[in-house]
Amino acid sequence: MKKVIKNMKKFFKTPEDLIKEGMDEYNKILKNYLKKEKSKLEGANFIFIDEFEFFNPKSKQSEVGPMIFFGTPNVQWKQAIKQDYKNRKTFAFGSCHLEDENGEVTLKLLAEFGKGAKDIFLKKLRKTQAFKSSFKTVVFGEAPELDEAETLEKKAIQDNLNSIKKEQDEAVNATEEKLDEVASKSKELEIIEQQLTEIKKMDNSDTELCLDEFDKLQRLVSEWEEIYDESSEGEAKSCFENETAAIDKIKEFIKEGIESFKALNVKEEFSDLYKETCRLETRIDKRKDLNLKVRAKYYEEYILLDEKHSS
Repeated sequence: MKKVIKNMKKFFKTPEDLIKEGMDEYNKILKNYLKKEKSKLEGANFIFIDEFEFFNPKSKQSEVGPMIFFGTPNVQWKQAIKQDYKNRKTFAFGSCHLEDENGEVTLKLLAEFGKGAKDIFLKKLRKTQAFKSSFKTVVFGEAPELDEAETLEKKAIQDNLNSIKKEQDEAVNATEEKLDEVASKSKELEIIEQQLTEIKKMDNSDTELCLDEFDKLQRLVSEWEEIYDESSEGEAKSCFENETAAIDKIKEFIKEGIESFKALNVKEEFSDLYKETCRLETRIDKRKDLNLKVRAKYYEEYILLDEKHSS
C-alpha cells in the first residue's frame, strides 16, 4: 500500500502564511518535514520557486531564497499559481520521483509546467541544510520509461489515487470551512462575554437598567444559538463543546439574574405603591380634619345667625 505524505499546508495553509514565517523558520520546518516524510514523496506534487520573497519578522524586511512546497495545493495555493507564480521565470510545478542507489536517495522533480525547470535554479536549494541532510542531490528529470502493461497499471493506480485525493481534498476543505465557522462563532461568544462582563460591573440599584442589559444578553445568546443550529452539523458540533458549555452557564446566569431583578423590581414597585398609598391616606385624613373644622365653623356661624334672627 502506497504511503501518503502529510501535505505541507498543515504548516502553511496559504502562501501568505509561508511568507510571514520568514526564510529561517521555513527552512527549519522543511528540514524536520523531510526528515519524517522524505520516504513518502513518490508521486507527490511540488511547487518550486527559486527566487521566493520571504518576510523577515526580525528585520521587518523582505529576503529572497529558494522555496519548495510538497503536497496537493489547496484553493489558496492554486490561486497563487494561476495569478502569480506561473509567470515567474524560476517557477515549476509537477510531481516527485525518488531514485535510491545503495541507500543514497536522489529527488527528481518531474516538472509538468513552469519556466523554472532548469538545473541552474536548483543550486541554492541543494545547499540548504534541509536538502543536504535528506538527499544525495535534487534534479529536474523525466519519469522512467515503462512498458505498455506497466503504463496501463500505473495509469489505473494513478486514476484511483486521483479519485481518493479528490475525496480527501473535498473532506479537508469541508472541515476547514467548518473550522472557519467555528472561528466566527467564537467572535459571537466574545461579544456575549463582553456583555456579561458589563453586567457584572453594573450598579444593582438600578433594576430597570439591569433588566434591560439582561434582555440584551439574552438576545445575543439567542442569535448565537440560531447561527449554531443553522450552520453546524456533524463533526463541527464537537468543536463547539466548550462554547456550548459556556453558553449553558450564561443562560443559567441570565435566568437567575432576571428572576432576582424581577423580584427586586416587584418589591420596589410594592414599596413605591405602599408609600403612595400612605401619602394619599394622609391627604385624605387631612381633608377629613379640614372638613370637620369647616363644618364646625359653619355651625358656629349658623348658631350666631339664628340668635340674631330670634332677637
